[in-house]
Amino acid sequence: MKNCKTEHDDKQAINYTNQCEKEECVDMEDSKISPEERFTELFNQPPREAQKTLLSKLVDLEANVLLLNLHTGVGKSCLGTFFGRQNPTDKLLYICSNKTLQHQIVTECKHKFPNVGSSFVLYGKRNYFCAERVEELLQDFERMQERKSIERSKIYELADNIPDSTSSIYKFLEMLKFDVLKEGAIDFNVSMEDTYRMKNKLSGDGFERIWSYISCAACKKRFSPKDKKKCAPCCLHRRAYEDWKESDVRIINSYTFFTVANIHEMIFEKYILDNVTR
Repeated sequence: MKNCKTEHDDKQAINYTNQCEKEECVDMEDSKISPEERFTELFNQPPREAQKTLLSKLVDLEANVLLLNLHTGVGKSCLGTFFGRQNPTDKLLYICSNKTLQHQIVTECKHKFPNVGSSFVLYGKRNYFCAERVEELLQDFERMQERKSIERSKIYELADNIPDSTSSIYKFLEMLKFDVLKEGAIDFNVSMEDTYRMKNKLSGDGFERIWSYISCAACKKRFSPKDKKKCAPCCLHRRAYEDWKESDVRIINSYTFFTVANIHEMIFEKYILDNVTR
């Protein structure tokens, strides 16, 4: 008669064998799927004629870096994402040449092609504002207001010593503070600088002055393990980086990539360079 431990070990061995057999069956089924079928699964649409000629080459490509330089209309973003996400466990780094292309790709991945997995875009630090610097400006202004000395406030200085502009900047900063506190008010997949440039009522020069002061690029703190001056967990650039780092498709432009790669250790299974010429 077998003891309980032996019986339990036998059951575990049988379960493990059955699981391996199931995984082998799945692998065999996956291997039978043609590149066109896999493409259709990922993007909910069949490949275009121009794409079909490249799909089999991408499947057989024994490389983890792909440089895309194709004319408009071929569907480069789909081909690049297909190359990087053939294996669902792979993480893809998609390097673009500009912010417009970054936004286009993340929008397509999220709304048109959700089967490719989670996606997130990381912009340069100037595209995010520093919540701490916003709060410091507001508190400084309120202190000076209590003392009836708003002309000594930093906001007044940034407004070129113009009272009406000072009031507009204060309202703009209050809006930013409210958006930080309100869940879902900030879309991290869009450049915050571009978004608030359109939403604010400041003059062009006024917006440039205040944004240059409150952007994360002006903040001296960093969130790299190497840096002693750490930024707060509420830092919007830090929050964007953390979400980006955990995504399946991580989208970045070439300039930001080299800046971030110099600070953080980044390992990816696949890299896509889309029309990156510099």
